[in-house]
Amino acid sequence: MFDLSNQRTLESVEEDRINKPWRPIPSGKVTPEQTRKAMLLTAPFVLGLYYLLGIWKQGLLVQFLSWYYNDLKGGDEVFRDAIIAVSYGLANGTSLQLAIGPQSTVSQHGYVWISMVSAVILTTMHVQDLKDQEGDHLRGRKTVPLVFGDRTARFAIAVLVPFWVLGSFKGVNKTLSHGGPTHVEAMVPLARESVSSAASEQVELVKEPGCRDDKTHQRLNMAATSMELLPSPQRDDPMSQSANTRVKVQRPAAVQPLFGQLSNLFGRRSLALTIVAVYTLGSGICGGANSQAMLIAGRAIQGAGSGGMTMIISVIVSDLVPLRDRGYFQAILAMIYGIGMAIGPAIGGVIVQNTTWRWVFYINLPIGGLSLVLLWMFLRVNWDRETAVWEKLKRIDIIGNTLLIAATVSVLIALTWADAIHPWSSPVVIVPLVLGILGLAAFGWFEGSKLASEPVMPLRLFANRTSAVIYVNTFLVSILNYWIFFFLPIYFQSVKLSTPTWSGVQILPITLIAIPGAAIGAIVLSRWGKFKLLHIVGFALLTAGIGSLSVLDKDSSTAKWVCLQVLPSIGAGMVLDTLLPAFQAGVAESDAAAVTASWTFVRSFGNIWGVAIPAAVFNTYSSRFAEDVTDLPAKDHLQNGNSYASATKAFVEGLSEPTHSQVIDVFTGALRRVFLVSIVFGGLAFLLSFVERELTLRTELVTEFGLEDKTKPKQDEST
Repeated sequence: MFDLSNQRTLESVEEDRINKPWRPIPSGKVTPEQTRKAMLLTAPFVLGLYYLLGIWKQGLLVQFLSWYYNDLKGGDEVFRDAIIAVSYGLANGTSLQLAIGPQSTVSQHGYVWISMVSAVILTTMHVQDLKDQEGDHLRGRKTVPLVFGDRTARFAIAVLVPFWVLGSFKGVNKTLSHGGPTHVEAMVPLARESVSSAASEQVELVKEPGCRDDKTHQRLNMAATSMELLPSPQRDDPMSQSANTRVKVQRPAAVQPLFGQLSNLFGRRSLALTIVAVYTLGSGICGGANSQAMLIAGRAIQGAGSGGMTMIISVIVSDLVPLRDRGYFQAILAMIYGIGMAIGPAIGGVIVQNTTWRWVFYINLPIGGLSLVLLWMFLRVNWDRETAVWEKLKRIDIIGNTLLIAATVSVLIALTWADAIHPWSSPVVIVPLVLGILGLAAFGWFEGSKLASEPVMPLRLFANRTSAVIYVNTFLVSILNYWIFFFLPIYFQSVKLSTPTWSGVQILPITLIAIPGAAIGAIVLSRWGKFKLLHIVGFALLTAGIGSLSVLDKDSSTAKWVCLQVLPSIGAGMVLDTLLPAFQAGVAESDAAAVTASWTFVRSFGNIWGVAIPAAVFNTYSSRFAEDVTDLPAKDHLQNGNSYASATKAFVEGLSEPTHSQVIDVFTGALRRVFLVSIVFGGLAFLLSFVERELTLRTELVTEFGLEDKTKPKQDEST
């Protein structure tokens, strides 16, 4: 009703003709009179709904504010935002009350959150006026940018947005000390955490299940199941913890170069549809799994699709966007990734709390189905329609792909078993690791020989030193990213004694602050076409930031561990999404798929090392520091390679003093060494960045895989 009332006035119509010509009235879809009638017809139903829900007082107040704002023109440049903020406060308050039911009341903390949302709106709502200044000026309308100046308005937003983010994070630490969602948007779920019933008992939102987490692949699933949502068949099964984690981290790498070659042969659209179908199939298998073997098989299929998505998205962006502007789109993808990581825990918690862990996978089925429909309808790009399918199949680098997949799987087996099942010195670990490394060497030799007529990873991709350095640095930054992502939660769970759910919340700064870093990189890359300085500064921040995490201990304050996440997050954001455009700059556009697939392969390949190396360091130093533990069973447990799996709140809280404090000291010391060792990898990447040369980032797009020419006869690519 507010929108109908707001857009029907003569002043609004004239303003929208300039600022928002796509709206229904200025675009001619409806008339102001029709809008007025629609508003009058809607009013009785809305007011009746208010009455039935028992919120008629709040509803009438909202309608009065709407009438005062739109018809009486009661809002100036400041009071307008105040009216909107109050309306949102009323809406959120009634939503909270409806969510908890008439027998419960909103607690003080609940009202604090309602007020915070309204305060955010009051102080930042003028962001919508920044792009409308031309129409507002012609209309004579007073807005914050026009009254106080554009620069002042933008500066206020730049200051206030970080303030509210940090303020909400600080506030939630006190409000939800036992876990739960922290997002301002999740007001209704938050109600179940922050309301008090008539019996003055708090309602729990996320209960900690008595099961181990099956940590996940990427985006929503990576976050959703990173809170110990999935039950493993047996807690003492070694594959249910560290090893299983590494399986899912590594599985996409082996097939990504093959996907890149297939996208060249059969087109981006066909491969995109296949990848989404594979991912959806894997999700269905996981959801219906009745054994660990079936679950792991489903995750392997799902992971192949997941890795393919990462690759094909970047390839399609490369086909449609000039090289110099690709940083913007990489930053957008990073933002989407960050949002998925941020909301994943909340969604996963709600799913498991109200249904079963299987729905963490089943939820992908309708999403995958919708994605298939949208891709089928709207992804129309060029592809080779002339060559016969059999001729295309003969061009696949079968030997090269076989060598690469076999070698990658061999390394995966070794790193999966290392420490988690067998010690690093065991032949069961050493043999597949050596065979895998030799296999990778054989793959490199074959790709550079005349035997490979159409290599899946041609060595010309690394013909210049900049491309070679960027390839190595992609591997190193992938190691460092997973180093943080997997071991910062270990600190929160084993030293700060946070629940798995809450530790997922505590690492949100790493995910969210990376978005501004990615934006900085995208702007610099697109505007000036320079990437070397970005990499030098980014790796410096990343290295210093991870190293600084070594000062964390059990007494570290919230402000301390939040602030220490800022540097590595910004550094990673600046680096990761500018490496691919820099890598692509050294090769021809015709190699876009091969270079992108090779880049995503080495990034995925680095991920497994980002878990295996710090896990080995952690277990080694935990075993060494465990000498100071006086309780013999606890000491033996930590010295038998079980430290990584035992670094949980449940394990530590099950110990009595003085063993309890001693074990915390063991984990603190081991984590300090873990973060200090990371400096070696970050420092190497930092030094290698100086070897890069500034390559020209092309501003023109030359590709045979661009948008489909609609003037030509169509032939369905998927056939």
